[in-house]
Amino acid sequence: MSQKPTYEELEQRVRELEIEYARLKQAEKEFRQSESLLRNTFSAIPDLLTIHDRDLRIVLSNWHGHEYITEKERVKQPYCYEVYMHRDTPCEPCHAMEVFATGKPKRLDMTNPVDGITREINVYPIFDEAGEVVMITEHIRDITERKRAVEEKEKLKAQLHQAERMEAIGTLAGGIAHDFNNILAAIIGYTEIAKTHMPEESQAEANLDEVLKAGNRAKDLVKQMLTFSRQRKAEPRPLEINAVIKETIKLLRASIPTTIEIRKNIAKEASKVMADPTQIHQVLMNLCTNAAFAMSKEGGILGIGLENIDLKTDKPKYPDLRPGPYIRLTVSDTGTGMDEAVKARIFDPFFTTKGPGEGTGLGLSVVHGIVKSHGGIITVYSEPGKGATFHVLLPGIEGKIAPDAEKAEPLPTGTERILLVDDEEALVKMTDEMLKRLGYEVVSRTSSVEALEVFRIQSDKFDLVITDLTMPNMTGEQLARELINIKRDIPIILCTGYSQTMSDEQAKSVGIYGFVMKPMVMRELAETIRRVLDVEERKDG
Repeated sequence: MSQKPTYEELEQRVRELEIEYARLKQAEKEFRQSESLLRNTFSAIPDLLTIHDRDLRIVLSNWHGHEYITEKERVKQPYCYEVYMHRDTPCEPCHAMEVFATGKPKRLDMTNPVDGITREINVYPIFDEAGEVVMITEHIRDITERKRAVEEKEKLKAQLHQAERMEAIGTLAGGIAHDFNNILAAIIGYTEIAKTHMPEESQAEANLDEVLKAGNRAKDLVKQMLTFSRQRKAEPRPLEINAVIKETIKLLRASIPTTIEIRKNIAKEASKVMADPTQIHQVLMNLCTNAAFAMSKEGGILGIGLENIDLKTDKPKYPDLRPGPYIRLTVSDTGTGMDEAVKARIFDPFFTTKGPGEGTGLGLSVVHGIVKSHGGIITVYSEPGKGATFHVLLPGIEGKIAPDAEKAEPLPTGTERILLVDDEEALVKMTDEMLKRLGYEVVSRTSSVEALEVFRIQSDKFDLVITDLTMPNMTGEQLARELINIKRDIPIILCTGYSQTMSDEQAKSVGIYGFVMKPMVMRELAETIRRVLDVEERKDG
């Protein structure tokens, strides 16, 4: 029979139980505090946290999961693919099952097709004591704005690089323009001289006329290149836009695929516009080449139309324009078309739907700028798969445009003595012959330094100096200043194939009477000389 515990032993046991109870109560308190801290921390994390079992049920989520999971749904422990993707079956491939299988964390970005939000998803395995993956936890963060910021940064970097390339192209354009205009000056000049030897209305004269047309077309292309690179001011003048359109269509037919049919609907009596012909050419070329690109795979119909409209009646369609006569240029295609998102951005600089190397994204933004600078508007209608139609409205002007007087009046001539200076020997010979055919006595030099010495010795024997601007050793501007120091009232005409720094106003400020861009045709040269000399004669009189 066991011995009963003594009172002292019972009392000691009670004290031990009380201590154990107090320890357990403290442990319970600390556990509850720890659990509360973990739950609060779990809920305080600003990203979505979820814990999934092996069946992909969401057994626990923080408060930020409530945008997907209601309180009622949380109790049911729904499947993750039901909540996030609104599916009845697991996603394929399933990143959660991959982590269960490999035991390795996984990171991925996913754009939800339901809400369009991009999320960064980090999946981590939860192991039991045996090292088996029993659950996973997913940390999900909304990175839509961050991704958008990164994309915008990359876009801005691409635009900067494109702008730098365009600046380099602009600089290159200036150098090309100078050299090319010198070549064109010789082509146009010698052709005009050759025409003077041909019988009128002969086949040879007709052939030379075609050479002149081609030369003048090349001259306009150089102007267009300089305008595009912002190194030439626009030169608006009363313009028969029909002629520009017909000329542009000729160039287009040779440059777009034969699978594209061009259909024209051009009013015979279209209103005149105050515009730069080179820029109007650029507008039409850009719109038509874009249309051709949209039809490049399967071909189609390129429509080009021109009509007169009166905004007294059409005003509701174009509330931003003043009432009055307008011309409406229409360019349409039967190509791929555009959705609303693309249409909203087509006039943005550097925006393009073309692949690398197929376009800069500047064409339509340049068109928009040209149309706006002419006081007009451009609109577009398009649907995916139904092609696109662009309308350009430009203000019309009243009155008739004076016809070219090239054949109506004889070339002005003279007998004065001219000092001609240009470092290009071919141009000196050509211009020398032109001037002599106009009746002038000419002394020619290919060195500005030699020309200065000739003038220093015989300044009283010269009535006019014609000098190139860009020359070695001494530029035309420097030469002009030296000549004026010797003979203050000497008339000077400055000519060049390209000048980024010298304008008509700047030329006058240093005492230069005339400023002409190469390539000059004989009439322009003859009229400029006569205008400068006649002004001097009136001053003397």
